[in-house]
Amino acid sequence: MSMATDVVDAQIEAYRARDIERFLSHYADDASVVLFDGTPMSADKQTMRQQYGKLFADGPDLRLTIANRMSAGEFVVDENTFAASTSGTCRPK
Repeated sequence: MSMATDVVDAQIEAYRARDIERFLSHYADDASVVLFDGTPMSADKQTMRQQYGKLFADGPDLRLTIANRMSAGEFVVDENTFAASTSGTCRPK
């Protein structure tokens, strides 16, 4: 394993444990999240805390499965599936 995959694996474990602070610790304070097409999903870490915090709280059966992984140097790309029965959403309106 590489340092890059170790970081991604730690983030995935925090997600699966629904540990919002540990999950967010893998992001820079000024991080933003955009979808592959450039659409903003989370403008900042506080927005991520609200969105993922709600998802973690409302998703007792939250699951994340990694189907495939590609890594090269400091880059890691996972093909994954998220599943949960929630009353909320992690995507912004």
